[in-house]
Amino acid sequence: MRGSNSAVRINPLNVEAYHNRAVIFERKGNVDEAVEQYRTSLQYNPQCEPSRRALLRLVGTADVRGPKNDKENQALLMDYSDCRNGGSKR
Repeated sequence: MRGSNSAVRINPLNVEAYHNRAVIFERKGNVDEAVEQYRTSLQYNPQCEPSRRALLRLVGTADVRGPKNDKENQALLMDYSDCRNGGSKR
């Protein structure tokens, strides 16, 4: 968890860090926090299928809003190949 927290501090638009934090929260049974982190991951990169699938599984919908500013939009343009390839670093 420390690693993903540090990654978010360094780059608040790090989609993989939000996804990885969500996985950790979910494994610890903190579903509400996991859902929040999965939603944040998808806000910054709607193409992150692992986060989308997890959110669908947990709450029945993956409906989140898109990026709200240029910085968030930049996150969409970054290469988050791990999310696109369906996995997270564990």
